[in-house]
Amino acid sequence: MLSGLLTMFGPADQGSVDFSTLGKPSRPNTALIAPEGYVTGRRLTAVAPVFPASPDALRSAFEAVALAEPRTEQVHRDPTGFHDRYLQRTTVGFPDTIDVKVIDLGDGTATVALFSRSQVGYRDFGVNKARLERWIAAVDLKISTGK
Repeated sequence: MLSGLLTMFGPADQGSVDFSTLGKPSRPNTALIAPEGYVTGRRLTAVAPVFPASPDALRSAFEAVALAEPRTEQVHRDPTGFHDRYLQRTTVGFPDTIDVKVIDLGDGTATVALFSRSQVGYRDFGVNKARLERWIAAVDLKISTGK
């Protein structure tokens, strides 16, 4: 019954976003963390930190953190850049799509643009924001400890 209901909303993976043209959301069930000024026309949930890591190391850290979360899978890994996408299902099976774009700042530092959105429902009660904050904290710990 639930799987039939979920297919009514379309594919679980909502596809990639273009951070440069990301407009204002029609529903408040999203969260966006990016460098200041990176996304125009859209209010940030929070400003992304700068990590003392290469883009490759930061990408690997985000991948490890994301895939350690329950009910999470990587649905796209950009072969030519640093823009990956994950799908995480809620405990009742509703899909959320998360874009992770690593941005090289040079000098051995990098930052990230993250966009998390729920496919089903109007509000998310802070789930998307909490997810992105949790992922950033875990990546920060992984980068700072080297584990």
